[in-house]
Amino acid sequence: KQWYQRRVRGNRMKLVKNTNLLNVGILSSSLKPLRWSHESTRIGWYCNNAERRYYSKKNIEPSENFISNPPGIQTHPPSVLARSLLELRKSGSFSTVTVDPADSQMKVFGTGGVPYILLHNIAKTPSPVFTFRSTQKHTEHIQHSPNASLALFPLTPRHIIPTKFGLWMINFSGKVSLLENTLRNEAKNKFFIAHPGIQQFLEEDDNDFHYYAFHPEKITFKERDKTTAITLEEFENSQVDEVMRDSAALLKNLNENHVESLIYLIQEYANIDSEEVFVYAIDKFGLNVVTKNKSTQEWTDVRIPFPFVMNNIEECEESLLNALTKLKEDYTKEKIC
Repeated sequence: KQWYQRRVRGNRMKLVKNTNLLNVGILSSSLKPLRWSHESTRIGWYCNNAERRYYSKKNIEPSENFISNPPGIQTHPPSVLARSLLELRKSGSFSTVTVDPADSQMKVFGTGGVPYILLHNIAKTPSPVFTFRSTQKHTEHIQHSPNASLALFPLTPRHIIPTKFGLWMINFSGKVSLLENTLRNEAKNKFFIAHPGIQQFLEEDDNDFHYYAFHPEKITFKERDKTTAITLEEFENSQVDEVMRDSAALLKNLNENHVESLIYLIQEYANIDSEEVFVYAIDKFGLNVVTKNKSTQEWTDVRIPFPFVMNNIEECEESLLNALTKLKEDYTKEKIC
């Protein structure tokens, strides 16, 4: 499906899809409230001071006033994002607790990048499963207390620290239990597929590894200064966004090979002359992009909806890459002219 075309209105270029209305959400602090005429441009452009997520150059923090979902922009509720992010990610920040013998106080011990797989036959929703050696700290802590937590962030380029930009964080807290022996081989085979780098160690020292199933009891969704509680019922009843679940390769491709085209996309949609940009989320309704303004050095979080709902990651990749290619060609021609 070809959804990128250009229509000139004055000195501004717009993205349109034939005669269908395309809502573009720009979360920004500097643009005045503005809504383009649907009849003249066939595009709805919504801007409001409270709808843009803004960061200062010196202190990269969001403003206190912003709306996560701008008018006319369809997004997912936190429960769907939590389910989808859990299935997208293959690792997260895992924490256990230990009691210090000196003062009998419980202390949290956390490590980042802990690999996990999902088993679908333990609970109503896929359950994260971890594996640790008998000598690792987490194994020692679990023997004393089953309390644990798992924190997940969107997939970003390696040099981007999600917490500095206030990106989503899904925190699962609950308890872990030793995985049943009947499920051990299934878990090990899934680890081989999802994390081939640890296959050698699992095969050589299989008896030294313990597998633990994680059972969430409390789930929270945090985005900048806003925290939303997700009930277990909401989580269990939520449907996974298949595009987000399968978007890891597309995210990597966009952030490594299409940065120039993304800069043009931000200029086209948000009228921001960018010098840095990265995509941190793609779902069936649109994509989330963070960009740095070349002149003001301010960071802005822009939500760009797709003009139609993407049925799967293949359709999303084809449509998005075709649009970015066409957009780059048009801007390159303008530079030459």
